[in-house]
Amino acid sequence: MARRRPSTSILEEESLPVGRRRSICILCFCALAALGALPPGGSPVLRTVTFTDPPGVPGGHLPMEGGRLFPSSQNFVEDGVFVEAFWLRNSWEEFDQGHFHHLELLRETFHGFETDTGFGPDEQGVYLELAEGGAFDVVRLDYRADYSQSPNSVLEDVHLQVASDLDPAAPVFGFLAPAVEDGEWHTLDVSGVWDTEQAFLTATMGLSAVDQMRLDNIVVAQAEDVAHDDFESAAFDGGTGSWSGPWELTGDVRIGSIVGDQGRVCRIKNTGALGRALDTSGLLNPRLGIEVMVVNYEGDDRATVEASGDGVTFTPLLELSAAQSDGQFHEYLLDLGALPMSASFELRVVTETSGSDPDYLMIDDVVVRGVVSLGALPVADAGGDRDALVGPGFDSAVVELDGGASYDPDGVIVAYEWTEDGALLAGTEVAAVELALGVHELVLTVEDDHGNRTADAFRVSVNPPTIAYDGFESADLAGGVGAWIAPWAPSGDVMVGGGFVHEGLKSVRIKDSGSVGRIALLPGAVDVRLRFWAWVLSYEPGDVARVLVSADGLAYTTLYEFTAADSDDSYHHFDFDLSGMGMTFDGGLHLLFITDTEPAGLDRDRFVFDAVEVLGR
Repeated sequence: MARRRPSTSILEEESLPVGRRRSICILCFCALAALGALPPGGSPVLRTVTFTDPPGVPGGHLPMEGGRLFPSSQNFVEDGVFVEAFWLRNSWEEFDQGHFHHLELLRETFHGFETDTGFGPDEQGVYLELAEGGAFDVVRLDYRADYSQSPNSVLEDVHLQVASDLDPAAPVFGFLAPAVEDGEWHTLDVSGVWDTEQAFLTATMGLSAVDQMRLDNIVVAQAEDVAHDDFESAAFDGGTGSWSGPWELTGDVRIGSIVGDQGRVCRIKNTGALGRALDTSGLLNPRLGIEVMVVNYEGDDRATVEASGDGVTFTPLLELSAAQSDGQFHEYLLDLGALPMSASFELRVVTETSGSDPDYLMIDDVVVRGVVSLGALPVADAGGDRDALVGPGFDSAVVELDGGASYDPDGVIVAYEWTEDGALLAGTEVAAVELALGVHELVLTVEDDHGNRTADAFRVSVNPPTIAYDGFESADLAGGVGAWIAPWAPSGDVMVGGGFVHEGLKSVRIKDSGSVGRIALLPGAVDVRLRFWAWVLSYEPGDVARVLVSADGLAYTTLYEFTAADSDDSYHHFDFDLSGMGMTFDGGLHLLFITDTEPAGLDRDRFVFDAVEVLGR
């Protein structure tokens, strides 16, 4: 029988003093992300199994000594990792002698098979341990699925499976990921198989040996705590590791003692928040451990554990409600793999409660853990945001992508991936991709020879041709090129001048209350867009500026309203798609900038805009 350890994917409880109990809940979001690495420090922790033809492993089905799951299963050690081929017959409750396929091709292959008719497919795969023992993470692997010729396989049901435990009598896998069946190699980042002393890798297989799954470059690593705070210091700047500063507090948040073995904990009373930033640049397999206890929650009372990869946009990881209000501490392990690990990474606990009785959330043992790999991060450089134009009669454009400016400070770039919404567009340094009309959020991910990965996000706007443009370089309101049919029509204090210019030498300024409008004739135009740059100065509450459009000069629609919140003394770019507004512009696009402000003493209100562009085809 194989050595079997309790699965970490179930709820476990253990007795604690003072009548309290602790629950351990593993919440894995199966995020397929593993970006970068921290700067060098200590010995290498990334280990890669490349299936380089190891001496001593016989070819074919011949047995050998030293198997962990079965004494004569084929096995070898590479990069400090013990690797064994396993075979579990469909009607047996014990492992049988496993053997490798295709080691001479520097990969492992397993295939569909049914030893005993009527019992379904056998299980085959690869078993891993560290040669010296100890816990490790499975980080990523390369695979190729070849199922297309099988009469018994349903391709959408093909999954790669990775687990820290496999019971031969009842095999259940902890990590499942759909496999792409196109005969090409793909890289899969594995989530949730953490701090295990053994790992099983296999795939859903059919009954025919025509079904084949090939594995290569299996990366494992040893994780460590990168930040920890158990609040025993009784201070909000306590803890150890890569915290970037103290905890930031909102509401009634305190550190105090609690009866029992918990020691000091942090408490949020009623509605409040607790947040802290840390530097996790390039951390692999990142996860958050946190212990919480909910007291007196009822009705719509909520507490949310959330995280942000940029310090701005937060993703909820765990929500606690009255259902968890049992006065017991529960320990949660949350997958952070979906978030980019950066220097601005931030954790936050937010509570929203109501009612007459005090509501409490107790927090303890906040731990961020993951793999700190060896080597400096590569630098991904996609070249920045860009525009592309569709040609006459087309609704897409071919866009050139070039990652040649990317580099690795202490090695070489070995892989390039261009993706949109997670879908692979290209896998080469330079590529040409066809993109439909519209705005595309793309990502270039590069990998260096240490296995470190970093990404560079950028935007490609595929636009129709420019129909009308005015950069105000004529220094008057009658300039510009294209489909304008009259000069800009001003009202109030409107002038063209310098001083607040986005590009060139001139821009338009509306001081205090006023307006300026212009008409572009667009007969039959489709996919119409309006773009411009704007700057708001000295606006107070109540001051507004609006951008409006009309198809007839009578009924106007507001595209955007500027308020004091936009008055940050800097230019911003605005891009509006007018094609979905139900308008036809045969009578012209009537464009109007209008302001309504209340001057306060000598502080004059200004609205400035530049580089007005109308696009369409």
